[in-house]
Amino acid sequence: AEDAERIAADNAQEARAFEADSRAFSDFLVDNILKAARPESIDGGMGLQTTVAEALAAAEANIEKVFQGRPRAEQIARLAIGRSFQYQLNDVAAQRNLNRAIELGTELDRPTSDRTLWARESRAMLWAQTTRRREAIDELEEIRRLWNSKYGPAHLTTLNAMCSLAAAYEKVGRYQDSLDLIDAVFRQSRDAFGPDNETTLFAMRELGR
Repeated sequence: AEDAERIAADNAQEARAFEADSRAFSDFLVDNILKAARPESIDGGMGLQTTVAEALAAAEANIEKVFQGRPRAEQIARLAIGRSFQYQLNDVAAQRNLNRAIELGTELDRPTSDRTLWARESRAMLWAQTTRRREAIDELEEIRRLWNSKYGPAHLTTLNAMCSLAAAYEKVGRYQDSLDLIDAVFRQSRDAFGPDNETTLFAMRELGR
């Protein structure tokens, strides 16, 4: 009975911490990104012509101060901003934030948490665009194995990791390996989620190239 009560208390504490971290991240988005496009000097605004890239850069500068003592919330922010920089093709800023997200996962003793693995996968995709392609493939193969172990082969997260790995294979000329992976993604996604699923359609388009 005591063990059950302790587990219940631990779970309740974890849920409260998760809620607080999610709220802190939500506040960070509003205060440091969404407000940026307001008129300059009005409620944190940077001016009506502020670009997304400028808002992201300003927000990044505040992360350490805003999330001091809240490493889990900081990891959420670092992953989100790192991916946003990646979509903006700012690879240096993207890798800086993804590296920090991965470091935080290690510090939190969560090296294989979903957020840590997402950060590792995004960073590996950056590597795949550079001379670090071999390292990218090793990392993506490991990440695929970890996702598969956590969620199984037909989970969307695993299938997306397979697509990332297939793209990396193509970068180094392993075309048949890439094609085989995409074919596996297509079959597993179609069988699990149907022919109209986004991942199924993506794999089908890749096979038709």
